[in-house]
Amino acid sequence: MIKYTLAAAAVITLLSGAAQAELSNFDGLTVSGSVVGQSINLDGDKKINGEDSMLSNGFGVQFDYSVNKIVGVTGGYTKTSLDDSNFKNVDTDTERFYSGVNLGYRFEGQQWAVKPFGAIGFNTIEYKSSTTSSSETYNKVYVGTGAAVSYKQLTATLETDASALEDDVIFVESRLTLGYRF
Repeated sequence: MIKYTLAAAAVITLLSGAAQAELSNFDGLTVSGSVVGQSINLDGDKKINGEDSMLSNGFGVQFDYSVNKIVGVTGGYTKTSLDDSNFKNVDTDTERFYSGVNLGYRFEGQQWAVKPFGAIGFNTIEYKSSTTSSSETYNKVYVGTGAAVSYKQLTATLETDASALEDDVIFVESRLTLGYRF
């Protein structure tokens, strides 16, 4: 009887150890690719081709490091081109480098996690127009909000942030990222 009890205890111990090994650690580095949408919104009397906003889309790459359940560090690059039928004769590109922190709380299951967060950081936005042969660079603070969903090593994030480029010009970027956590 003692042999059966010891054997049962050994099997239960091994199975519980295997179950513990299935728990995911959601801290660490995540590398992601992004689909990006941008908008430059004009307030007041400013207009471009009679419109008060310009829409662009493109791609990006993002690096996230989750320090713990609350704090994360983010950095990335996006590149977009104008995609608006109201601006057929206008050719513009925007490049953005950004880095910042996100603060929220990560709710965890055994193999999944969800983290709603707020973000703040610094970005450099370079706006180029080949139509007018002009280029402008802005170094500004951004604020944003988003949510990340993780399953095992895969992560999807939806995030929107904004920067005031000038008194009446607001730059808004939304990103859907899909990534892998190392």
